[in-house]
Amino acid sequence: MQVLAVSRADARAFLLRAFALDGFQTLPTVADAVETLGFVQEDSINVCGRMHDLVLRNRVQHYRPADLSRYLYGEPRRAFEYYLPNLCVLPLADYPYFLPAMRSRRDADGRYGKLSPEEEAAASVLLSAIDTSGAIFLRDTKGIGDAHGHTVSGWGTRTRLLSFVADKLFWHGTLGISRRDGFLRSFDRAENLFPAAVLNAPVLEGGEATRQLMRKKLQSRRLFRLRAVEKAALGENETMPVLIEGDPKPWHILTDDLPLLTNPAPSAPPTLFLLAPLDPLVYDRARTRFLFDFDYTWEVYVPEAKRKWGYYVLPVLLGDRLVGRIEPRVDKTGAVRVVSQSWESGFDAGAITDPLAERLAGLTTPSHPPRRD
Repeated sequence: MQVLAVSRADARAFLLRAFALDGFQTLPTVADAVETLGFVQEDSINVCGRMHDLVLRNRVQHYRPADLSRYLYGEPRRAFEYYLPNLCVLPLADYPYFLPAMRSRRDADGRYGKLSPEEEAAASVLLSAIDTSGAIFLRDTKGIGDAHGHTVSGWGTRTRLLSFVADKLFWHGTLGISRRDGFLRSFDRAENLFPAAVLNAPVLEGGEATRQLMRKKLQSRRLFRLRAVEKAALGENETMPVLIEGDPKPWHILTDDLPLLTNPAPSAPPTLFLLAPLDPLVYDRARTRFLFDFDYTWEVYVPEAKRKWGYYVLPVLLGDRLVGRIEPRVDKTGAVRVVSQSWESGFDAGAITDPLAERLAGLTTPSHPPRRD
């Protein structure tokens, strides 16, 4: 099998092109971004914009959060939300890959498996309310759900049984997310949201669904260490090894990505980005250290006294270099305040004063009207 040998600079350039970070807001629509990245991970924390909005803002022309809402919840439906393994936005074409797991969970043991008799009763109440009144926010079910008491959530916290049952029905594919208010979910029956042809797609056999989901995860990483289970599932032709200077162990890419690695793009002036903490470029912390010589930890769940950088710190990318870390906060008035910033040794932050100010302002002030795509 062919083994490519590339420099670390070549590998960085490949990732920038693959992740659409070779220029600011180069993709026309949210749909283009989700297709390019494979999926976009969602997160509820909103300090300077939610995770998914930070990821999309760097890539989608004139992006506003309403653009993602239209893509997810507009008619006809073009996308859905599900776990891979974290909650993600995915193209609707990927829905059949999740059907086998959804269906098997309904009869399986485990926390999000089959419903207990008590949960069956709560599910009946919830589904009847949806059938009567349409899609429903759980905040509006207190009158019908209180009688079912409380349980322990997947996070280990006390929650209403009706809320936990709604999550289980979502895992089972019985319910889908109709829309959101902030990050609060409105649930509806899946058949009210998605086309019958999607919901009733033939069950993929012979491990094909698992293979497709593995491939989807590798697409989201683009340059990765290939595990034996992935190699066995995908076969010899789906991936290819790459040797990167300074590392004797091979990395891998998807074979489809070979042109991105071997056909350099024209050089362009370095572009500045404020990356989301879980942006695909920095998601693999070991790869980030090796290729960019940059240490980064998302410390949102680290006790304050033990944090090195800060609560919600964004990596700063300039061209193909990660040059620093910045912690912006957006207050209730929409003003942006920088809590902390630190720069890599030898980097002159004064050289990026204007583009940095522009990126910080962009966290709160869209400069263009909402797009209708």
